[in-house]
Amino acid sequence: MRLLRWALALAGLCAGLAGHAQEAALPGPAPAEGHWRAQCTLPEGAPFEVVFDSASGVELEDDMSVRLRREGRADVTVPLPPAGYGPRTTLANVHNHCDRIVAVAAGPQRLLLLLSRDNRPGWNWCDAVLVDTRSLAVLDVKHGVGEIKEGPDNLFVLRQEGPGRYGVRLIEEYLQNAGCDCAAMSIEGWRRIEVVGRRLRVRKGL
Repeated sequence: MRLLRWALALAGLCAGLAGHAQEAALPGPAPAEGHWRAQCTLPEGAPFEVVFDSASGVELEDDMSVRLRREGRADVTVPLPPAGYGPRTTLANVHNHCDRIVAVAAGPQRLLLLLSRDNRPGWNWCDAVLVDTRSLAVLDVKHGVGEIKEGPDNLFVLRQEGPGRYGVRLIEEYLQNAGCDCAAMSIEGWRRIEVVGRRLRVRKGL
């Protein structure tokens, strides 16, 4: 009986190691945390934070709120539905003003935030937030700009097209009858995000 218990324990350990190895081989975003924050600097130089808090404290409950925090001021709540958000930075031709999310200058007194929202078991979604840098007021929000195709570097691919105008690589279509349920069938394209006054405008292409 003792030998049987040892054999079963060894089999369980081997299965666990195999599962971990399989998970490690799959690219994807960094796992979300129940409470985390991004350290940021406004284009004008003042520090601030973007705070992600789970109401339950459990990272998989998809119940996070998003707040902007600056010393000496009240927090500003971003009007997004509760969801799960994880860190994702950027490959870009512009300066990123945050360390764990995307924040890029988008015109005078404007900052554009791009957030990565959990949509398991599918691809994560991109949410966009336009911020007034003087007051940290949220001017506009675009919920569900597009799906993000995962890669080993866990990055947004972002390109500046002009003042207050950016292109971001997101999934545009799924190849039908591809013969597999695989990443290759998710076809990326450019999605334009443009600041027009106090609003965000999103469209396909550049």
